[in-house]
Amino acid sequence: MANVLARRLLSRNLIRLKDLTHITTHARCTSIFVISLNSNNNALFQTNHVKPLHYCRSSQVQFFSNEKKDEPQKKASLFQRFKEMYKSYWYVLVPVHLVTSAAWFGGFYYLAKSGVDIVALLESWNISERITNPLKDSSMGYLALAYALYKIATPARYTVTLGGTTISINYLRKWGYIKPVPSKERLKEMYLEQKDNLLETVRETREGLKMQSEKLKDKKENIIEDFDKGIKQIKELGEKIKSKESVVEVNKKVKKPKDKN
Repeated sequence: MANVLARRLLSRNLIRLKDLTHITTHARCTSIFVISLNSNNNALFQTNHVKPLHYCRSSQVQFFSNEKKDEPQKKASLFQRFKEMYKSYWYVLVPVHLVTSAAWFGGFYYLAKSGVDIVALLESWNISERITNPLKDSSMGYLALAYALYKIATPARYTVTLGGTTISINYLRKWGYIKPVPSKERLKEMYLEQKDNLLETVRETREGLKMQSEKLKDKKENIIEDFDKGIKQIKELGEKIKSKESVVEVNKKVKKPKDKN
């Protein structure tokens, strides 16, 4: 009966675990078998029949799996949330933290200076003696006492800072100073768009540099051609001048004998 039940469950895709222990208790027998799925998704059965300890009117089926259940994620601590908030919205958190810290320190200084029995107040809150004993020192000034209270209230200060930062971010988003963080798909699209724009800019820059180099090359060739033409003209002028000088000398030589006669 156990094998038949298991095969029906497998045929209906109701069992998809790698290792499953099935215990079936019937009125007159108890059947224990293990179902294992190999790499080919074939079921291997091992059945052991044992005598019943007592008779029962109903049948029971229990499943046991060796798969680990998903453990619930641990809640982030106060300081971890503070760091995460600082990484994302440091430009909002820092001003809020400075303002709230100044308010905390000013309030503690006012309490210390106004004569409030701070030690008794802390003891009524069941604060550890390791913290309250140093505050009983009468030589401590108001600033030292206020600073000690400021350090004791660190968790409360961080909580207030996180709350104030969250409220500030919501108002800044509402007023349009902070844009909401885009989704992963939108970030991917923005990345692809920026990548395409960058590649297009690089391509245009290369083409521009190539055109400029070609223009410079043409200018260079034109300058060389003009220079060669100038040299040729100078040579031609020099040859003409030499030819004229030679003609003048010949004429002079011809005129001299005539003058003697």
